[in-house]
Amino acid sequence: MARFPLFADKKQAARHLLKRLLLALFSGNGDLHLENLSLTGEHAAYGFSPVYDPTPMRAYSIHNMLAPMSFGGYGDLDENGNPVHLRLALERFTASLGLRITTLDRLLQELRPVVESLPDRINDLSRLPAEHKDRLIRVVTMTLDAAQQG
Repeated sequence: MARFPLFADKKQAARHLLKRLLLALFSGNGDLHLENLSLTGEHAAYGFSPVYDPTPMRAYSIHNMLAPMSFGGYGDLDENGNPVHLRLALERFTASLGLRITTLDRLLQELRPVVESLPDRINDLSRLPAEHKDRLIRVVTMTLDAAQQG
């Protein structure tokens, strides 16, 4: 059986994975599980699957978690017994993908206008109750701030 490379440009695939994680975190989709990170394709045309359920689950208190899977030690304790915060976890995850921290910073800058527009877009959702809108807006704002704190 022939072997096909999954991605011709592994750095680009790693960057895409990091970007997908950031978008899930910033949109309040605390449900970024492996189904939403699966690979699809056949022959030599493999790639990431679409996001199957982009619902911002963190709008609902019962589902308000940052991510279902740990990354970069987020929430764990460091060598001094302090919790690993989001920015450090993102830096660690970025490094584990073989990317530079400057790539993370560039992605944060690229996504910032999209994320900053989310509160207005959330407020425009006619079927989402005000309580859930408020929670989701807080999540979006706090997550962006935490990701940028160095």
